[in-house]
Amino acid sequence: NADAVPLYAKISTLKLKNAGKIDEARALFDRVTNMAWEGKQRTYAAREAVPWANFQQTPQIWVRDLRSQ
Repeated sequence: NADAVPLYAKISTLKLKNAGKIDEARALFDRVTNMAWEGKQRTYAAREAVPWANFQQTPQIWVRDLRSQ
């Protein structure tokens, strides 16, 4: 399930950060954000499948084209 990847990556990244393992957390962030997704109905390129903006902003739910004001 494509929705599970950001959820579990968020949890794992947060656990690594809280354990002081910043390098490992960054590596996981880089790995996840560079993953592509090829499903039966949709395909996402790297940085589209998990479009986190930066290392400090890793939402577990992402609504495409929703912007804060």
